[in-house]
Amino acid sequence: MEKYDLHIHSIYSDGVLSPKEIAEEAARQGLAAFSLTDHDEIGGVKEAQEAAKELGIKCIAGIELSAYDGQEIHVLGYNVSPNAEFLSELERLQLLRKERNYEIIRKLHAHGVKLKVYDEFENGSKGRALIAKMLYEQGFVRTRGEAFDKYIGSNSPCYVGKMRISPEDAIKLITNAGGSAVLAHPYKYYKDGILDDLVKRLSKVGLSGIEVYYSKYGAEVRSALRQLAAKYDLFCTGGSDHHSQLDSAPIGGVKVILNDKAKKGLKLI
Repeated sequence: MEKYDLHIHSIYSDGVLSPKEIAEEAARQGLAAFSLTDHDEIGGVKEAQEAAKELGIKCIAGIELSAYDGQEIHVLGYNVSPNAEFLSELERLQLLRKERNYEIIRKLHAHGVKLKVYDEFENGSKGRALIAKMLYEQGFVRTRGEAFDKYIGSNSPCYVGKMRISPEDAIKLITNAGGSAVLAHPYKYYKDGILDDLVKRLSKVGLSGIEVYYSKYGAEVRSALRQLAAKYDLFCTGGSDHHSQLDSAPIGGVKVILNDKAKKGLKLI
């Protein structure tokens, strides 16, 4: 059976591996295809695809757009062919992310947490994960999780609200660039009790799939998500959401089952 990993982050956003290293690891794990899905960023795709071609595997051009609709909602885009509108919007999103990062830093300083910052946020794809890492490395917290709980999580004193597009606009941006839009790690919305309404709403504006196979999802959750996908005629995808070996599943570490509908939607057949 062919193996896939359709959700991986590189150093171009908040991962630790280069696109080339990701391709090499994907090949070592025997993957037939993988996708580089950096946050609001496509800068590493060309490198990943060139490395994958040399290794004899397929790299799907991907991205993970950060949208907001009362809470953060992530939308994966596959096989995007960037047009002027797409590139312009990415540039705007990265600028907003940088502004948000610096506002969080200002709040931390006002809160007495004198975090030292150099040029870490010149990459507009970096976000709170990097701030949590810095808080940990500079000794302000004992774990990265504590950084969110104590300082930068949504109910914490140094949190700054999202500066994001709507999930509908994220989907339109992807589909207008020739891509397929997939709702990332949807169980968080399932727990909040809004998933069915959210999927129904987004399917009307071009949502193509749901990320069903995910490292934190057991058989019961996956079954519920497959039923939801069938209800709205969406295909099922999945991946490791790999950032690093410390805080996420390894590349190829999630069994992803793609039927013909999914393979066709992802241009694998």
